[in-house]
Amino acid sequence: MTSRPGPSPLATDSRCGGRDVARDAGSSLILVLLLTALLAAAGASVMLMTDIDVLAGANRRDAAEVTYAAEAVAEYAVHTLAGVSDWTAALQGGAGLIMSGSFALPPAAGGGVVDLVAQTIEVQRAAYGSGVWGADTPRWRVFGHGIPGRDLPISGMSPDLYALVWVSDDVTEDDGVATMDGNGMVVVRARAFGRRGSRCDVQIVVARTSVPGIIQRLSSKTMRPVLS
Repeated sequence: MTSRPGPSPLATDSRCGGRDVARDAGSSLILVLLLTALLAAAGASVMLMTDIDVLAGANRRDAAEVTYAAEAVAEYAVHTLAGVSDWTAALQGGAGLIMSGSFALPPAAGGGVVDLVAQTIEVQRAAYGSGVWGADTPRWRVFGHGIPGRDLPISGMSPDLYALVWVSDDVTEDDGVATMDGNGMVVVRARAFGRRGSRCDVQIVVARTSVPGIIQRLSSKTMRPVLS
């Protein structure tokens, strides 16, 4: 009787081999999914960093733009006051405005309508809100408003800016009348609105000199720009 040969030592169970292939395929799929997730996360991080850099650059541009605008408008107001013989008229709101443009903000500056009364109340509260000077507490009066790049002869001004200028008496005067200049000193404040709600204020204190048409700058302060 012929005996059957035994199984070769190299033979494997086909069923066991099938399980090994399926397990390898599952492990490979998991690795691919993990790698895809890691690459997606890395890509999202790069995009986020890029967006942050773009936003930071835009904020720097907006801050520089509104600061330049506020300073330029304030300087122009000072230049205009140098040629005004009676500053009481400016303190009473009767002097000719250096700008008399539209009340509407440019679209890039947020659009909408500028409320001069509300803006004046806000500036009054910020500068003289405590009212510790009694009857001598200065009162801001609008000295001009509009789009500097259109309404003022200042080159390089963006049409996307809007500005307001106020004049008030100084706090050292003690004549009991906040709307009358008795010592040849007034305060100028300019506020510029820029892109995406950015804003900057500049305040300058000026005084007359013995030379007609020449005024002295006693102090000047540029506030930190406000960004959206």
